[in-house]
Amino acid sequence: MIVTCPNCRAQYRVRDEQVATDGSQLQCPECSTLFLVKPPPRDDLGAVIDKLQQENERLETKVNDLERRLAKRDADVAQAKERLARGGAQFDELVRELADAKRDLGAYPAREAQLLEELAGRDELLGRYEAQHKNRAAAEASLQAELEFLREQLARRMGSAGAPKGTSDELMALIAGLPPMLWGLQQAVDFLSPYAAKQEQLKPHVEKMRLLAALLERIVGQTS
Repeated sequence: MIVTCPNCRAQYRVRDEQVATDGSQLQCPECSTLFLVKPPPRDDLGAVIDKLQQENERLETKVNDLERRLAKRDADVAQAKERLARGGAQFDELVRELADAKRDLGAYPAREAQLLEELAGRDELLGRYEAQHKNRAAAEASLQAELEFLREQLARRMGSAGAPKGTSDELMALIAGLPPMLWGLQQAVDFLSPYAAKQEQLKPHVEKMRLLAALLERIVGQTS
């Protein structure tokens, strides 16, 4: 119970069991005044208890509300930390992508120079191929002209039935020497072909020998 000093009006909390049923003398700690304190009426005590219970319920409700708010705040903090962690991971990924892009950009000039060098090499190879193609075409034309010339010579010396008429010994010796010549030329082509695959300067000569062998083979077939 709460008691009030009648002299200085100071208030103190006193336990109900310390106050006798017919009252108790108390001395004020502030002004040392002695005064009689009687216990509160029974009805007032019940009202005080009810009031305390109501206050306790109000406090419990407030505590529960605070606990709910605290739990919600903890959940919000956890979500914020999770979003922050995801944001940090995304930021790290962007940093890595930026580093990769910078590295690729730095390597671009070297790659461009390499591609230009390869393109120049291909242009050079194309030029060589075109030159070889022109040389081959010229060699084929020259050999074809020689073949036509030999055909004309043979046509003049051969009869309509295919039997020689007035064939000179020199022409007959030439015709007889074509198969051995063709065989030797084919052997030379077979022998030099592996070396020509490794040496560019040898390729045109081997190609001419191969064309000549093909023409001789056709001549031998026509005169046999």
